Amino acid sequence: MSNRVPLKEIPDTLRRSHRLNGVSKLNTTTSSISTQSKAPLTQKNVKVISSKKPCQRRRKVTTSASSSNSATCKKPVVRRTKSECVVIDIDDPVPTSGLVPSLVGVKPEDVWLCQPSVAHDMFLYAKTLENRHCFSPNYLSVCGSRVTTEMRATLVNWIVEIHGHLKLEPETLHTAVRLLDATLQHFKVGVNRLQLCGLAVFWLATKLESRALNAQDLLYLMCYKGDVSILVRMEQTVLKMLNFQLQVADPIFFLNRLMLYDENGQSEEFYNTCTYCMDAILHDITTVEIPASELANAALLAGRMIDGHMGWPYPIGYATEHWPSPKKLEPLAKKMIRAILEAGEGKSIYTGAYKKYASRKRFYGLSESQKFSSVNLSKLIEVLPSSIC
Repeated sequence: MSNRVPLKEIPDTLRRSHRLNGVSKLNTTTSSISTQSKAPLTQKNVKVISSKKPCQRRRKVTTSASSSNSATCKKPVVRRTKSECVVIDIDDPVPTSGLVPSLVGVKPEDVWLCQPSVAHDMFLYAKTLENRHCFSPNYLSVCGSRVTTEMRATLVNWIVEIHGHLKLEPETLHTAVRLLDATLQHFKVGVNRLQLCGLAVFWLATKLESRALNAQDLLYLMCYKGDVSILVRMEQTVLKMLNFQLQVADPIFFLNRLMLYDENGQSEEFYNTCTYCMDAILHDITTVEIPASELANAALLAGRMIDGHMGWPYPIGYATEHWPSPKKLEPLAKKMIRAILEAGEGKSIYTGAYKKYASRKRFYGLSESQKFSSVNLSKLIEVLPSSIC
């Protein structure tokens, strides 16, 4: 019988490490256990951890200190799980083949879980979810909604601002925006309740991707001091409209994968530059028809152009499926750069991303740095497609 774990049970280890919060890290190692025969469990190499609810305990897996006589480190690996205890074989070695380089923000003890076969299955599964949240740019007028594109843009710009204010993970923002478009396609929300609908979708995204926030604190952001049940009822309405289909292929997942192939993928500043490029055009209604993977590919190209890397190496071309030249990605990449330029010069009212990345405590004033100056960005917009190869 095959030893591979079903796809629905594979953890999303390519994302940030917060995805493992509240989930047993020991249970995730079963997908990387080799099929070789192992010695029977004895009293020496077995440790029993008693727990009535093992799934609700957060266990920290640490690598044992390597001795001078030992060539490889050893890591505790789950052998079998019962309702009352977890039996661990501490003699199972850590897999040494097929490891991937560390991602920005991912803990070293989690990276070894990203086996190539598992990562590829996760990538294929995420690709199947892309079409679920791709809509026509005129879907608001087609469905007869009273919400206009300008209202949606203003709401998304506000969501970007509060996302930066609350210091949440980037997945939360993109998940919230895609769930918002899916909600507005089916829910004819009134104009006076549009902000509440956006806040309810944002609250759902925090529960899925980051940490659950207090409802009273969220309502305070929209200057509401009444009963919190109004947000709970709106959340229930959104869930019914979405039919509880909350799985989203957000571009951050694909961007994390692309960081493995880029020579600057371990740079936090470069990673923030790419996310800034994506956040700058979230308010644009035309982005709702762009697949998440293409949005991440264009953000990578825009980030490389801003950092002065005009080359397009083969590993990146292989990962993005745009080879030998990223000419198809260039219009979207320049659109991202143009949106950043207009927000920095004060020509656009949608400055949520600019204010978010101007934070000196979290992003070190990235949007106000020299590489995002008007002179530098204006030159990039005039770059010819033939110069990027």
